[in-house]
Amino acid sequence: MNEFVTFLQMGGHGLYVWLAYGIAWAALIVIGVRPILTRRRFIAMHRADAEPERTAE
Repeated sequence: MNEFVTFLQMGGHGLYVWLAYGIAWAALIVIGVRPILTRRRFIAMHRADAEPERTAE
């Protein structure tokens, strides 16, 4: 267990290293998810435009 704690501390630089990894992973997740959400919004917006207007009879 002591070796694992030493690994996490990384010679006193562990906070900065793990924070950098966390920020990098968060950025990668945003870069991956944002286009999917934007595409869904785009399709939903244009699907409404493509439907013919219904007139009341």
